[in-house]
Amino acid sequence: MAIVRGLLALLVIAYGVFNAIAPLSTALYKLKDRWPAGWPLAQKVLQSSLMRGDAAGADRFVPLMQATNWLQIGLWLLADVLYILAGFRLFGLRPRGAIPVFAVAFLLDVAVWATFKRLPIYDQTFSAAEQQQDFLIFGALIVVGAVMWLAGRRRTKRVQPTLLME
Repeated sequence: MAIVRGLLALLVIAYGVFNAIAPLSTALYKLKDRWPAGWPLAQKVLQSSLMRGDAAGADRFVPLMQATNWLQIGLWLLADVLYILAGFRLFGLRPRGAIPVFAVAFLLDVAVWATFKRLPIYDQTFSAAEQQQDFLIFGALIVVGAVMWLAGRRRTKRVQPTLLME
């Protein structure tokens, strides 16, 4: 089970880190007047990580970034930090502590996504196929949470009942 927990931990940490790219890029976009070098940096990160080198790809997110408020960015980053924390807890001696943290991160992630989904600009920014990926990702996270729960269950020895003979 230690190997399974280790793989799950790496997967959850990687998701938290990768998922943090978008809110960090959005924050850099919103701070571009105060820190002019931030947005070009965010564009490069978006192009290399999400667009696989598509130079025009990062600019299609600008209207969605403009519509995103700081509360959404903060909650989104909090969810990512909680995913990373849950991953590190899986490496610990008490991996069951990772499950509640992961559950809170997942619920927060879904809640933030739902606030974005309500924005009309969201449908203009993402294609139907890209939006379907959201559901696949959430489905995969549910599976990861279930495997975490199964891997963290305590194994108890089954005691066979015996007859006492006098």
